[in-house]
Amino acid sequence: MPRRACRPPTSAAGSRLALAVAALAASIALPETALAQDRLDSLAGRPVAEVRVEISGTPATDPQIADLVETRTGEPLSLLDVRNTIFHLYHLGRYDDVQVIASEGEAGVNLRYALRPTRLIEAIEIQGDPAFSDDELLEVVRGSAGTLTPVSGVDEIEGALAAFYEERGYFTPQIAAEVRETARPDRVRLILTISSGGRARIGTVAVAGVPGSEQAAWLGAADIAAGEVYDQAALDERIEAVRARLRSQGHYQSEVSLTATRRQDTPFVDLEIAVEPGPIVGVAFEGDPLPDADPETLVPIATEGSADEDLLEDSARRIVGLLEAEGYRNAQVTYRREAGGDRLEIVFTVSRGRPHRIAAVEIGGTAAVEEAEARQLLALTVGEPFVEAALDAGLSALRRRYLELGFRAIAIDSSVAETGGPGPDVAADPTVVWVTPRVVVREGPRALVATVVIDGNEVITDEQALAIVGLAVGAPLYDPAVAAAADALLVAYLNRGYRSAQVEPELRLDETSGAADVRFLVTEGQRLVVDQVIVTGNRRISRETIARELTVQEGEPLRLADLLESQRRLGELGLFRSVRVTDVGQPGSPARDVVITVEEGAATVFGYGGGVEAGSRLVSQPDGRASDELDFAWRAFVELSRRNLFGKNRTVSLFARVSLRRPNETPDATGDDADTGYGFNEYRVLGTFREPRLFGTISSAQVSGFLEQAIRASFSFNRKGFQAEVVRPIGLFTTATVLYRFDKTRTFDEQVSPDEQRLIDRVFPRVTLSTFAVALARSTRDDPLNPSEGSFVGFEGTVAPRAIGSEVGFAKGFLQAFLYRTVPGTQRTVLALGARLGLAAGFASEVPDPDDPDTVQIVDDLPASERFFAGGGTTVRGFAQDQLGDDDTLDANGFPTGGNAMLLLNSELRFPVWGNLGAATFVDVGNVFSRVDTFAFGELRGSVGFGVRYQSPLGPIRADVGFKLDRREFGGERERAAAWHISIGQAF
Repeated sequence: MPRRACRPPTSAAGSRLALAVAALAASIALPETALAQDRLDSLAGRPVAEVRVEISGTPATDPQIADLVETRTGEPLSLLDVRNTIFHLYHLGRYDDVQVIASEGEAGVNLRYALRPTRLIEAIEIQGDPAFSDDELLEVVRGSAGTLTPVSGVDEIEGALAAFYEERGYFTPQIAAEVRETARPDRVRLILTISSGGRARIGTVAVAGVPGSEQAAWLGAADIAAGEVYDQAALDERIEAVRARLRSQGHYQSEVSLTATRRQDTPFVDLEIAVEPGPIVGVAFEGDPLPDADPETLVPIATEGSADEDLLEDSARRIVGLLEAEGYRNAQVTYRREAGGDRLEIVFTVSRGRPHRIAAVEIGGTAAVEEAEARQLLALTVGEPFVEAALDAGLSALRRRYLELGFRAIAIDSSVAETGGPGPDVAADPTVVWVTPRVVVREGPRALVATVVIDGNEVITDEQALAIVGLAVGAPLYDPAVAAAADALLVAYLNRGYRSAQVEPELRLDETSGAADVRFLVTEGQRLVVDQVIVTGNRRISRETIARELTVQEGEPLRLADLLESQRRLGELGLFRSVRVTDVGQPGSPARDVVITVEEGAATVFGYGGGVEAGSRLVSQPDGRASDELDFAWRAFVELSRRNLFGKNRTVSLFARVSLRRPNETPDATGDDADTGYGFNEYRVLGTFREPRLFGTISSAQVSGFLEQAIRASFSFNRKGFQAEVVRPIGLFTTATVLYRFDKTRTFDEQVSPDEQRLIDRVFPRVTLSTFAVALARSTRDDPLNPSEGSFVGFEGTVAPRAIGSEVGFAKGFLQAFLYRTVPGTQRTVLALGARLGLAAGFASEVPDPDDPDTVQIVDDLPASERFFAGGGTTVRGFAQDQLGDDDTLDANGFPTGGNAMLLLNSELRFPVWGNLGAATFVDVGNVFSRVDTFAFGELRGSVGFGVRYQSPLGPIRADVGFKLDRREFGGERERAAAWHISIGQAF
């Protein structure tokens, strides 16, 4: 039996508001004081002695409520102020009723606003004999009425539960609802006492549409037997299983249905299963070969579970379209049905015809458009297959170009003639039809803008309006440009508060001269002003936090841009499940209330996850030589955040990540540990406090403490410390960051031999650093994880003076720039370009020689943890992680020592393959140099490669293989030719 659909409960607050305001227009008629109209008139204008606002008899303490009351003590009583106050209070969305009680006192009029809260169900308790668990029943309630349902929704809850019980075979449940008060006047508890009653069972089961000898088999397939409990949902699943079984056997025209009939005055339900198996459907192809595609994709009867005429016609058209795209201009596909016994064969006959190729492209009549540009717009290439759809697309592009130039009467004729081939060697090929598309353009007169006039404008001056529309005298007359100009002017009015403004463009064109007069007729309408900004729906988040993000201001014009910007800013806070910004007002009044309705998200967020990262990594061989091998790192993380601390959008979070990975040195022990060497050798623990509005400004501040351990190619390190940073946005796309960091770093598991280690690494195996950094970043990327358009430019400069506690002094800068462009003529093919440059220098200082403490050495280098390294899945992909370097930054065994200078250049072409699967080809170039003065472009090393991409919900899953363009020898053996990298996210 079908389950009864239950709509969410609706509130009558809107209708009550209309009635209240309408009644107040005539009088203030209230239970405690039924004041007549003449009595109100006598009170109007008298001074207001007292104004009280009560919620269920208790004085209101919310400052927002006091702000919404327009009647003020000491001012004359205005019925308009009273009406506006009722209007404002209703739109808080918290009250079912607002009553105004007035009395006359010696000092004037005493007003009391009595608010009756909208009572919401905050908890539901289930008692009695419900037969189902509380979780199951509460899920039904949430699906029907949602969370924090008004008391008025109790009937809906009862109806949803009754439908649920009926579906599960309980036809006579007893459901009683009782509302109980709580300590809060706007919250109640709902007690549901349920007696499920007896459950129906299946009486008889019959199968219709199949011979009697087969009925038992069908009942067995459906797994339905007499005497079982009746459960409609379970029966529907079993019938669907029968349908799926028939489809898997090729019965794509099968029909299976279930009819349930309740016996009068008995707890039994009789079932009838109607089965029409239909024939087994097969698909065959004859004639010419199919296009290069999966036949099941071309004719998806198995996927769709159907073989109806619409599907078959679509399949035939699909095959024709693919053949035409290969140049088979005259391709034809027909189909027929061949029935025999219990089988139905659908036979597609494919006739490709001869392939058509382009011998030449002839263009005539072009004057305003250069022939070279016209050919580029047509995009037809000699020697390529001729596709009619491609010619149509090219003609449309050419026509659009002429319209942009003002040729409104443009006419383009085209024809396709069979001709000889483009050369004598191919003209004689009898299997190919060579064609020449001919395009003849009749340009006609050109229309240019002669005058631009703005009429009806008063708020915006002529000069301002002309600058907004942007139409220049002498420019081509292009209808979409005129429409866009009108829209721009309309938006300007909307952003000044003129909600009902209209802008109508009018054209007067002299066909002889081509001169066009453009007139924009403006109807400004009434200017709307923000009366009150009402925030509702917030419980934990303070109104001040919300108001701080709003650009709408009371008393200011109601600007469309302010409404959109306010909603965007609130959404970016990350505190709300939903944000809705609306404006409401009384008919004929320019004053509008802006209502900010929010639904808060969870204050405490807990997350966890895991994954695996794979890539080429340098490992030490028994002879000490570095060799890159495919390495897997298994990762897991957990995160706990508490948002909206003290109602001010402050956040404190704890993040922990651990990786199961092999260390740099393989254990000497034997057994399983010696074979794998895996352990929790990498981890990171990060605690963060974030202040989104530092000292009430648009800058945000963040303080973090961290403890981490990581593995690099030639060493491992352990680091602990803290950092504080301030981030300030500059415009829409740019951010500036100032950062201070203090940390202590210890290196271990060094792979570089001591005699080749840098002096600073031997002197400071443990180093304390105190650094300042400033950064600027500008990003216009359309998607930070998988961009297809835009750019990113960033610079970071870091200095570590010994004067503020750093054991080693240095300065370094890092500049990076990336550009992303969708290739013209494609939808998803993206060209990505990147460049990164790093330069650093150490501050010279005297240190004792570690081998001879009585000798002083000069150190002017950076510690290993701060030097530049390159090579790997995000830099130059033909190399293992950190493997890239020159003679000064790689030791004799091939392990990197890092450098003070680095240059990386990347280019990648990303293109779709099928569905969410894509591919990429790339060229990476770069190197790491020991010092800035040893930087040399001639020493750059490169790699080329390709990869696959899968667009998962977490982002693009990437697998790349890069091939070195030059290989070096270490320990008598050359580097591996290729390196593999697998991870989530694009390389850059």
